[in-house]
Amino acid sequence: MRVPPILQWKAISVLFRFSTESFCPLIHLLYINSKPVT
Repeated sequence: MRVPPILQWKAISVLFRFSTESFCPLIHLLYINSKPVT
């Protein structure tokens, strides 16, 4: 089954946005956890 390039780009952009949105809080959490609590 052939997938149109436009649909591919749409899926890639959605996946990219989703991964970045879930990745940033993850890094934020890791950063908070690795920081020494004062």
